Amino acid sequence: MGLLAYCLSKLVERGSIIGTSAGGHLQVQRRGRVLSSKQRVSTKTILLVEDDQLFRWSINKLFFSLGYRVFGAPTAEEALIILQRERIDLVVTDFQLPAMDGIELTRQLRSLPALREMPVLMISAYRSDETDTQAQQAGITAILSKPVAIEELRRMAEKLLGVMNGS
Repeated sequence: MGLLAYCLSKLVERGSIIGTSAGGHLQVQRRGRVLSSKQRVSTKTILLVEDDQLFRWSINKLFFSLGYRVFGAPTAEEALIILQRERIDLVVTDFQLPAMDGIELTRQLRSLPALREMPVLMISAYRSDETDTQAQQAGITAILSKPVAIEELRRMAEKLLGVMNGS
């Protein structure tokens, strides 16, 4: 089973995704209401920085289905360009990226006055006490380990965005 199929099956299992519309858009049940992925339930924007195309696409679809506006970047360099052009509310970044890792991305992000307070969630398959210390020193707000549970990712993103109980 592919990652997207796995993610969607877990959401269906939990009763969050109830199917697709005739146009193929996800329908999400949230607090008893049925929402289409075409509907916007949030003005929050997430930047997802991940070099694995399938993982980036899958998590992008998850956040989009929850009503967030989502930008994806395969490299830290592209993420910095997006951060200068768009209003982003949360950065979700992989630790290991080509050329510049998630920790260095955060250092550069923190050097820009307008982005100093932006929450950054790092997802890493390579956690250690040393990388956690480096991440904390760089200003990363929270770290999750891969493989990450979809519900854990959703809860942490909503916490960092200031969204309570999925509202």
